[in-house]
Amino acid sequence: MLARFRPLPLQPFTPFSDAVLLNHLLKTNEPPHDSEISFLRNLIAQGHSRMAELDARVELMHRSVHRLLQTKDKLHSLITKHEAAISLVRQIPLEILAYIFEFVVESNEYYPPWTLSAVCGRWRAAALSQPRLWTSIRYHRYNPFDKYEAQLLRSGTLPLSIEVDVDMEHPNDLSPEERCIFQLLCDHASRWENVSLRGPRQLFMEEIRWMITAPLSRLRQLAVEMPYDSFDPNPMDVFQSALQLERVQANREFWYRPLPMTLSWSQLVTFGGSNTWAGHLHALATASNLVDCAPDIVLMPDSPLPPAPILLPRLQRLSFSNSGFLSCLETPALLELYCANDLHAVPSFVRRHGGKLQKLLMSGESIERRDLTAIVEAVPDVTSLVLWLPLSVDLHRDLVSAAANRLPHMAHFSTY
Repeated sequence: MLARFRPLPLQPFTPFSDAVLLNHLLKTNEPPHDSEISFLRNLIAQGHSRMAELDARVELMHRSVHRLLQTKDKLHSLITKHEAAISLVRQIPLEILAYIFEFVVESNEYYPPWTLSAVCGRWRAAALSQPRLWTSIRYHRYNPFDKYEAQLLRSGTLPLSIEVDVDMEHPNDLSPEERCIFQLLCDHASRWENVSLRGPRQLFMEEIRWMITAPLSRLRQLAVEMPYDSFDPNPMDVFQSALQLERVQANREFWYRPLPMTLSWSQLVTFGGSNTWAGHLHALATASNLVDCAPDIVLMPDSPLPPAPILLPRLQRLSFSNSGFLSCLETPALLELYCANDLHAVPSFVRRHGGKLQKLLMSGESIERRDLTAIVEAVPDVTSLVLWLPLSVDLHRDLVSAAANRLPHMAHFSTY
């Protein structure tokens, strides 16, 4: 294409000059003479002719450049395709590719196995070869039954992670399609290892719970969010057969709605949830293996205090918003204490159990100076102390001084 290109000859052209253009006409507003008008018109006509010739040459060059750019783009695309053919990604063995896919599944909530398997035939083969990629099932009302069926089949017999998030305005009755989907998921309840449920109480307690007939022998982690009626005397008991359950979160979002649950509490390691005072006491009485506990107490005491404090020998982290609960607990191994709002019982509790505390955070109402001083003296091993309280300048200064003198291990100290 370039070999056939022959530029047009460029005709000589005398540029405009002050002498030719009659300098006095350019620098004044005097009208030209008739002879000068004829001369100027002829000169202007020559200029337009020359301009048209230059425009034609420029247009020709533009077309040539455009054709060259098109050829360049095609060549670049061809090079890129051939470079992809020898890329390292294409040479990764399928088993390693499938292993990489596992990290994508853990970090992405938008159906990664389906996305990965749709990229190309090789990626699809890698995705289908790894059952673990298909073990995280997230319910969406617009997904068809066949999609859940295929995912359950591809996951083999591995433990499942089930996430169900239903709109709170969902009708109490399931549609035929939804009923088939939930029944399919519940048929595999014995494979559930991690379950997250969010939706209206009526839907779960009156519809789905009756579909779960198999023992929940693999269930280890449970999160439930549902506005439970405080006047309903029936606790949520569908998970009481989960004898391997270790971690439970109940109504952390709907903390103002108590969610009574019947569980096998003795093996729980982590619990955070909303319940009544009596409900929490009843649960903790048998939760002797708790390591991390964050009870949200919705209602004030509605039953007598226990005759003796409840012993939680392994509890290391405790978080709460009602310090009155502390008088009911005995926590000899406690390392971290987080308390907010009502703090009246914190000083006495820290004096009893502060010897091993490493982290202490308090926020909310003010505390007497003597109580704050006593707290600082009772936590000699603390490394992090956060006091989000209204403090006077003098009290703040005294606390900083006391912390510097009495807390040799402290690495972080913060106040409001």
